[in-house]
Formats: sequence, C-alpha cells, structure tokens
Amino acid sequence: MADKIIQIIPAPAGIYTRTLDDDGKEKTIPLIALGLTELGQIRLLYLDFDGEIREAETVRYF
Repeated sequence: MADKIIQIIPAPAGIYTRTLDDDGKEKTIPLIALGLTELGQIRLLYLDFDGEIREAETVRYF
C-alpha cells in the first residue's frame, strides 16, 4: 500500500523550512500545508521556487 496523502490542512503561521534556491543559496520558506497520510503520518508541504509543492525535510518555528 502506498502512503499517499488523504487530507490536507493549511499550515499554522510561523512554521518554515530551509531549502536551496537555483543558485545554491539557502532560503527560508513558509510551509503552506500539512498533509495526513493513509498510515497516519504528517507531511509538511511548501511551495518551491518553480511553483511545485514539495515535502519539507526540516522545519523551524519562529
């Protein structure tokens, strides 16, 4: 069974992830949503520089 996202809710304000832009510079980006999977895990989602939704690996709360 694939662990696909079955429910999405907006992310609370103040939660960010860090990623690299096209030039290799580190950027801090706000999360846009939390995704609940079939197996009960929570995935943290952000909108990248190309307009695609990606899963965050690390997060910070400011």
